[in-house]
Amino acid sequence: MRAAGRASHSRLRSVKSGILRAASGVASDTLERALMTRERKIYWVKTATILCLIPVLVYAFGSGPPPRRTGAPGDRTCLDSGCHVGTSIPDSGAIALSSSIGDLSYTPGGARQRWTVRITDAQARRFGFQLTTRLASNETSGQAGDLNPADTATQVICENDQPKPAAGCPSSAPVQFVEHFQFPRTDGTFTFDWTPPATNVGDVRVYVAANGSVAGVGNSRIHLRNFTIRPATSVPPSPAIRAEQSVLQAFDDRARISPGTYVQVFGSNFAQNGANGRLWEGRDFNGNSAPTNLDGWGVTFNDIPGFVYFVRGGVSGAPDQINVQVPNIATTGNVNVVVTGPGGLRSNAATLPAAAVSPALLAPAGFR
Repeated sequence: MRAAGRASHSRLRSVKSGILRAASGVASDTLERALMTRERKIYWVKTATILCLIPVLVYAFGSGPPPRRTGAPGDRTCLDSGCHVGTSIPDSGAIALSSSIGDLSYTPGGARQRWTVRITDAQARRFGFQLTTRLASNETSGQAGDLNPADTATQVICENDQPKPAAGCPSSAPVQFVEHFQFPRTDGTFTFDWTPPATNVGDVRVYVAANGSVAGVGNSRIHLRNFTIRPATSVPPSPAIRAEQSVLQAFDDRARISPGTYVQVFGSNFAQNGANGRLWEGRDFNGNSAPTNLDGWGVTFNDIPGFVYFVRGGVSGAPDQINVQVPNIATTGNVNVVVTGPGGLRSNAATLPAAAVSPALLAPAGFR
């Protein structure tokens, strides 16, 4: 009886050992061969135990994967690390990333953005994910910005596999990962927050790994995709023509406009080129045709470009200025004068009456 008890205890230990090997990722056919060698008398014990184990396998890492499973440089995926078994789908269109600001960009030191990851896979029943943000200049270990959960469906961990403290991840484990928390979702949508870096660090690379779990044990579809978040282009302020004495005849400083005469346009946010400004040069001409802009700065008269002779801006205590020859415009009615700048910049319009001629004599102030 004692010998029989020892034999029974030995069998149960063998069953336990086989189950632990299954939970550790031993291939199912190996497990099956091992189980087939057991005596028939413990068949029902094995069956019940394995059936209890199946939900554990199905919901493996239901509370979120370990760190560095995004497929980014220096990371693995849940397939090659043994978290899941299934198919890898690189550069997958099933993953979409959107931002509350409308486009994938950031302003250094700017406000926190609300990001949403959406996973679309008609074959999958449940979804999980992990995302990381890296410096394009150091995609292995350069953390870019700060990740935070927006609800209880996500969590943020550090690369040391610990929850991110309020003060941020430690310097010894700086890379952050946002991922699903508790159980995977059935709708494939996850929302969380990202705060941009305080300074312009260049491009930011976002790596996302998404698990679409298909019915059956060990049958996952691992989608991989990455995105680039670029610094927002610095948009200069629009040029503005001043309200008083905005457009003056160049020779007598009166508000008159006629075809062929020279006028001065005054305002702010014109070309910031300093006290000497910029005169037209031979290189600005196209044959006998005078330039209609200097370094991108010009003036239109009822949408007809004038011929720009001089541009100056950025002088402390002085208005910005453009000297321009009026093109061949109508000599009756009003004329809308607009300053144009690089990249499609446009000022407000200054409106003046047109005249057929506006004679003036260019002379030193003492002779006027």
